[in-house]
Amino acid sequence: MDANIIKNHYPSHKSFRLKGWDYSSPGAYFVTICTHKKQCIFGAVDDGAMQPNRSGELVRECWEALPTHYAGINNQIFIVMPNHVHGIIMLADENRRSGSKPDPTDSFSLSEVIRGFKSYSSRAVNEARHSPGTTVWQRNYYEQIIRTEREYLKIGEYIVYNAAKWDKDSENPFLLNISRL
Repeated sequence: MDANIIKNHYPSHKSFRLKGWDYSSPGAYFVTICTHKKQCIFGAVDDGAMQPNRSGELVRECWEALPTHYAGINNQIFIVMPNHVHGIIMLADENRRSGSKPDPTDSFSLSEVIRGFKSYSSRAVNEARHSPGTTVWQRNYYEQIIRTEREYLKIGEYIVYNAAKWDKDSENPFLLNISRL
């Protein structure tokens, strides 16, 4: 098949990944994961505070449980928003598989942690909604390597205060609808 036909037939997704970077190497990574079609299924922001519904609580629980599946990660900075999540995942010097993974000597990558999170949380949300197989998350996610302590603090502050800025957030679909009027 001609390369131009392939390019035009399948939409390309711009990769934000740093070429040559090993995403299983120790470090801090800022991640944003959006819901399928950016649907607001995790709750609502009221008066600058996120009010998660049952699905939002399940997503938070799945995020908090990640270290039981992936030993050596730190994922304490996190927020569930109505249609996305933000978090910082820190991979330790010797990240190792644990929990349901068969070989505890193999290290894992950031993408494997995100895949696991999406899988665990989708299953939990769909069980609660009685909607097995329903797509919860968008296909990809955004990640950024955090290189300095200053960057870490700035991103951490962004995450912590994200709900307070929801009325100006580019992920807020209600803001997009108001601006179109």
